[in-house]
Amino acid sequence: MNHIKYIVFFLLFSVFSFGQQNLILNGNFEEYWECPDALKEIAKCKYVYNPCMSPNWQPPQWESSSDYFNACSSNPNVTPTTGLGSITPKSGDGYVGLCHSIQFGDYKEYIQLSFSEELKPFAMYHFSIFACVSSAIGWTTDFFHFKFADTLQYFNTFLSDVMTPDVVLSNLDLTDSSKWVELSFDYIAQGGEKYIIIGDFNKNSSNDSFQAFQGSDSMSGYEAYFLFDDASITLIKEAEPITFSNVFTPNGDGVNDTFELLSGKNRVELLVILNRWGNTVYESTSNFTWNGKDKQGKELPEGVYFVKIIGFIEFEGKKEHYQGMIHLIR
Repeated sequence: MNHIKYIVFFLLFSVFSFGQQNLILNGNFEEYWECPDALKEIAKCKYVYNPCMSPNWQPPQWESSSDYFNACSSNPNVTPTTGLGSITPKSGDGYVGLCHSIQFGDYKEYIQLSFSEELKPFAMYHFSIFACVSSAIGWTTDFFHFKFADTLQYFNTFLSDVMTPDVVLSNLDLTDSSKWVELSFDYIAQGGEKYIIIGDFNKNSSNDSFQAFQGSDSMSGYEAYFLFDDASITLIKEAEPITFSNVFTPNGDGVNDTFELLSGKNRVELLVILNRWGNTVYESTSNFTWNGKDKQGKELPEGVYFVKIIGFIEFEGKKEHYQGMIHLIR
């Protein structure tokens, strides 16, 4: 009899390190479709989007309008170091900006950044972006929210009405308009994420989160404006495959006689084998091999059996469920 061994892959965490390839497209905001001519032109920056904007926008008074600044512009309002862009770029010639506000109906702005590839399930990534409060307004806040998405998001309302953030950074020191501050965190991907959205996802921002950092605000109410540059997301640890043979031949010839996990055994908590009627024929929390017999030691017939694995992810104590098939041939 020919003995054939196939490998099926399941994913769990590993402790492998990878090169620091930035997956954010145009993360330094240098590339543009067109040079910006005015405020509200975030769409002119390549691969950067405003998720809170629609041709059918209704009140509050203004559409949510994040901004793009680049040295190519002849308009001082959108040229770095002038207007709202009151600092030299962290690198290159461009950056983007948005505001937090509780005036004009709790007004909010957002930026949506694109990845060059989908994030991998159960893999850990490091996100970083540099922020600076603009001196043009005179107010600041101490928090930012981040939301990951698998599709490009567009809404005709503020995002605080339709979603909650995945990551919250608070107690930030954003009080120096001459200094770039790194905002960063580690993130375990669900798998399939292609975008990250930055902004304020609070339903109502508190006055307590706003503070004057350089005299009086030139506008009424509370409003803080921030600039962003040099965004990156890099893979730290990728999921290790749990592999097993999905065909085995328990005929006693010493070749491929058992079903077994070929890798990733130290990530597995429970292995369950079921027959085609859904009855458990084998189960173990320590011995991840199977000889084709039932719980009473009786040989089971040829056929397809189902494999269920409960594995754990090293970080945060998360557990994941996996399933596949095994073909028993005698």
